[in-house]
Amino acid sequence: MKKIVFIDIDGTLYDNKKHCIPDSAVKALTLAKENGHELFICTGRVKEMVEDKYRSLPVSGFVYGCGSHIEISDRIVYEAHFPRKEMDDLISYFRKHRIEFTLEGREVSYFSEGAMDLYMSYFCKSGSEMEQKFKAGKAMRSFSEIDETGCSQILKVAFQAEKDELIRPVLDALPESLTYFTYSDSFSGDVEGEILVKGADKADSIERVVNYFHGNMEETIALGDSDNDISMIKKAHLGVAMGNACDNLKQEAEYITSHVSEDGLYNAFQYLKLI
Repeated sequence: MKKIVFIDIDGTLYDNKKHCIPDSAVKALTLAKENGHELFICTGRVKEMVEDKYRSLPVSGFVYGCGSHIEISDRIVYEAHFPRKEMDDLISYFRKHRIEFTLEGREVSYFSEGAMDLYMSYFCKSGSEMEQKFKAGKAMRSFSEIDETGCSQILKVAFQAEKDELIRPVLDALPESLTYFTYSDSFSGDVEGEILVKGADKADSIERVVNYFHGNMEETIALGDSDNDISMIKKAHLGVAMGNACDNLKQEAEYITSHVSEDGLYNAFQYLKLI
């Protein structure tokens, strides 16, 4: 029976330590697609933060921005823009309390100074596509450059705070229109997280994609490793955690495969009889 499979990028499809997509993962995707399964990259990254190498993979579509933007066969089938007043209120709070932030958009993302330094140090290795995008200043810009057009295409907001007590008041007071999560495995050591439009997360995207194909939830599988994958792991009929996944996600998964560096995706696809 055909399955609809949702695959995270960082730590699931992409090996962040070796800075590559394992050959075995590409093989798994190719074989599964040949077997008639629908494969979706389901990532927290907005579209312009996803390198071209992912778009060349044998997949049916992409869920970007934690579910705020869905494309199937290169056509946008769903998009949820961040409400302007709520965004302005968050920015005001962040700037007052010196919390670094990123306004992530479909076409352009805007970084506070500290957020840009952090992102560059972690993702932008010498000569990488992401580094070139930063230097080109088209898809990734300083917050000081934002204008009305830029505000209108924002999909979600990421933040980094030195202490939980700095960010907690604004998270606890979020309006009903928004939701959030924080990372248990922050790469910066700070309190990191993302604020999303409620109803536009990875779990909701699974249901939207299933409806697009007139399928049912019993056909769905999700694979991930981080806190922002928990909702889709719980939503999918079968949730798979990578061997390198955070403990929070492993507790929710029906199956735990091997580490991303140890053919985790390929082994999971074999176990699930996708290949």
